[in-house]
Amino acid sequence: MVEKHDRIWALYPEYFDSGVTHQRGRRVKKELALPSPTLDELHECARILNLSPVKEPNAAYPGFWWKKRGRLLVRKKYPKSVVIRRIAEQLVELRRTRGMPDQGAEGSKKDQAVKKLQHKDRKRDWKAHRKSKKGKKVKRRR
Repeated sequence: MVEKHDRIWALYPEYFDSGVTHQRGRRVKKELALPSPTLDELHECARILNLSPVKEPNAAYPGFWWKKRGRLLVRKKYPKSVVIRRIAEQLVELRRTRGMPDQGAEGSKKDQAVKKLQHKDRKRDWKAHRKSKKGKKVKRRR
């Protein structure tokens, strides 16, 4: 167990979430990110890696202060980037062995097709919008 006087790392589920952008707080590559990782999954992965994890379920990631998804405290055995990468790899393996849906960052083929069609529709709408504005004088904002 991690004690208060120990040197610790705080890890949040947002670090491993494929729905969170890198700019908003994801700390792993898209290939290692998974949709909606839970605090219990992170705890089990850290336990498997012998990092002496402690759950804090009411904590919130500062970037998403309104979502209380919790955080995991682990002892500083390795650099934080190494700990995060190892937990992410273990999390992917855990979901694979449990048979949980692992869509990864890309999603299913159906989701990809829908996104592609939505992109084409937005592009078509934008072109129509630009054509309708060509003859009119548009006032610029400064």
